Amino acid sequence: MEQTCQQVGYNDLSTFRSLFKRKTGLSLGDYQKRFRQVPVLGGG
Repeated sequence: MEQTCQQVGYNDLSTFRSLFKRKTGLSLGDYQKRFRQVPVLGGG
């Protein structure tokens, strides 16, 4: 997550986490759980 934080211009992970939660209403962990891609089984 720290790499993503730096890629979008934030050097401080704590600041990024606070801003992310304020803008999305979700913590980083909750966002990842909600939007994690689930592999499709038997798709071949």
